[in-house]
Parts: sequence; C-alpha cells; structure tokens
Amino acid sequence: MKYNWLFGFNVGKWSAADKYKENYDESIGWTYPPDEDIWSDFAGKVAVHYAANPDILWEIWNEPNYFFFAGTPEEYFSLLEKTATIIKTENPSSYACSGGLAVAEKESNLVFYQKSAELINKNLLDNFGYHNHDGLDNYYDYMGKMLSLSSCSGFIYKKILTLICTCAKLYLVHVQIFF
Repeated sequence: MKYNWLFGFNVGKWSAADKYKENYDESIGWTYPPDEDIWSDFAGKVAVHYAANPDILWEIWNEPNYFFFAGTPEEYFSLLEKTATIIKTENPSSYACSGGLAVAEKESNLVFYQKSAELINKNLLDNFGYHNHDGLDNYYDYMGKMLSLSSCSGFIYKKILTLICTCAKLYLVHVQIFF
C-alpha cells in the first residue's frame, strides 16, 4: 500500500513567484505557483528526508487544470518536471504522478496528458492523476472519454489513479489498466 502524498500548494506570499506577489490574495494564496528556487529547495529537502520510504505516492500538486493552481499550464509543467526530477534523483524507485486532473474528460486537458506522457517516457513520472467529480453515475462514461483523450497523447497505460468526489461521499478508486 502506498500513501498518496499531495506534494504542492504555496505557503504564503513570501514563497509565491514574483509575478503573483503584486496582486496576491491571501484567501487563495495556496493556489499561486511558487518561486522556483524556493520550491526546488523545499522539494529537495523533503525528497532527501523521505528518500528511503518506498510507501509514498508523490502526487505533484492537485488539480492543476482547476482552481487549485492559479498559474498557466506551462508554469505547472515546469513545476511538475522539476519536482519529479528532484524526487527521482533522490530515490529512482519512488512513485510519482502528476496532479490529478479535475473534469479530466474535457478536450482542454489534452496538453496535460501530452506533458504527462512526455515525463512518463523520460521515467520522471510513473503515472498521471485523474479525479472524477461527477460521482459514480457517470464514472465509466467519463473514464472512457478520458482514456480516449489521453491515448491520443501517446500514453501506454500502466495504472490510472482516480478520485471520485460526490457531495456527501469521497471514494478512492484505484483502477489498473494494462495495455
């Protein structure tokens, strides 16, 4: 069993990237992309500290295509690649995945799948995350749409992790798909 550690979120104005400091809003401060040097230093220290622990699944940020990340996709991709590189440098056998995409069946997410596929092919990521917020009623329909989109990005599936959220319940579904 692996513990899913959500590795992300800004911790305050002091750690935000410079371009976000002028209009910084404390109520959503945790969504701003961090300063890359501060983040890399932090990520390196955490990766070194936990390098010997084989039971961590490092999910890098949360729903970067949704309101949990106020930056651009390109800023997330830079953060994702640098963080995955740091984690894998400290422990090459660690398990890392991209932040789970919200409403992942939408075509606007194609760039996220493409970048994840690129990093999987570089052995920096082991997987990508997918969060289904529409509950179990549409699960298979949306999963099929997500699989169709992601397969256009060059994915060769190992495993897909999904998080299904409904108003009253939280389901964690781990789906293994082998091709």
